[in-house]
Order: sequence, then structure tokens, then C-alpha cells
Amino acid sequence: MPQKVNITKFQLATLQKEHGSDQNIGANIGITRQAVHHLRKKFGLPSLRANSGERNRIIMVAYEKGKTGIEIGQKLGMSSSQIYRIIRSESKRTGIDPAPLDKRRSV
Repeated sequence: MPQKVNITKFQLATLQKEHGSDQNIGANIGITRQAVHHLRKKFGLPSLRANSGERNRIIMVAYEKGKTGIEIGQKLGMSSSQIYRIIRSESKRTGIDPAPLDKRRSV
């Protein structure tokens, strides 16, 4: 049976600023990530992923300049696996070669 949570739009917006992701909010108040997502949609609150385009651009620029995923991750507070997943995804979208600069083949 779904969990009932009595929360206001203001409370959810505050939790979003404090905890960031739906997963973290849910863990904090004892509901699932999906329930938090449903509440966000119900209240018309944007996902924090709306800002990911700028973050991804920063990652790709740093990677193109020769930074490693580990270095980029440390600077942005993300894991290297997240960074490399974003690099692969953005590479498919933009057509940029995801191989490290020293491993790229010149054409």
C-alpha cells in the first residue's frame, strides 16, 4: 500500500534545496524516490536535473582540455563513473570522440 505523506509545496521545495535528489529527499522523510517524484510533479516543482545541461557542458569542456574523469569528478563532487557516463552520453549526442586525448586516433 502506498505511503501517505502530508507535505506542503514549500516543505518539499525546502527539502529539495537541502537534500538535492529525489532519492535523498525520500530517504530523509521515509518514502520512495518515486513518491517524491510524484509529489514534485503534483506541486509543479522542477527537477534539479534541469541544471544538468550546464553541468554537462562544463564536464565536456574540461574533458576536451585533457582533464580525466577523476579530476573532473573531484572538482564537481561527483564520482568518476558518473562523469564517464555523462561523457559517453554527451559524446553520442554531439558526435565528439569520447576516447581520452592521448588515445584518440587522428584521422
